[in-house]
Amino acid sequence: MNEDHVDVDPEEHLPPAGVLDHWDAVVADMEATVEEYREEGWDVVEVFPGDITALSGQHATVDRFGLDLVVPGELAGELQELVEAPDAGFDSTSVFRAVETGIVFLVVVVEDTDRGIAVVAPAFYDSDDEIAGEMIERATREGEMHVHVRDLASDHVATFTHDDPSLFLPPADD
Repeated sequence: MNEDHVDVDPEEHLPPAGVLDHWDAVVADMEATVEEYREEGWDVVEVFPGDITALSGQHATVDRFGLDLVVPGELAGELQELVEAPDAGFDSTSVFRAVETGIVFLVVVVEDTDRGIAVVAPAFYDSDDEIAGEMIERATREGEMHVHVRDLASDHVATFTHDDPSLFLPPADD
């Protein structure tokens, strides 16, 4: 028997209720967005996160806030090369947003207009979650939202800073 084995409750690692019901539509929206960019001549990097977490910046070991996307190593390497290039300049953001059963679904597009590169990623967070609420409060207070990308080994790959956090918020009730 492996003494290092730790029992993990699989329920703790499932996305919030309602995510799986709508995730396919979010991915379809992302793929349509990717196709539009490609038709316009952009080079597109599709970021399919294996895990998405809201960060409030108030954790003992993690002081950053925003959305944390975990990606496979090959994609992490490709993305890291793009953002660390001497001529990199991701200067524009578009966010497509929908809310279903309290879950905020996002398709985030970050553009390097000079190089014609777009990074496109789907994401979500539970607007009723306490940590997500703290994330939103901090983003609103600081006037910016962050999307962090890291690899499976938890090595930081990139952080995209967005100057308009309202793009990530649930729409105000009319």
